[in-house]
Amino acid sequence: MSVATQKFKSPIMQKFQAECIAKGEAESIVKFLRGRGVEVTEDAEHRILSCDDTEQLDSWLTGAITVSHVDELFD
Repeated sequence: MSVATQKFKSPIMQKFQAECIAKGEAESIVKFLRGRGVEVTEDAEHRILSCDDTEQLDSWLTGAITVSHVDELFD
């Protein structure tokens, strides 16, 4: 079983795993936007990378597919 799918019993490890998943998703959103040629301002990058709400990150990831400006993610 891989670490990404393993369910930890310890609350501390569950929290750590959730934080790692959120961080990876946030970093992927920034990379994806830049890869599409969308300028990611320092403020927008900070907002994305500091988010630990996986539902919000999922929403931003979906939006990153079509936005032409990073601020459109936050509307």
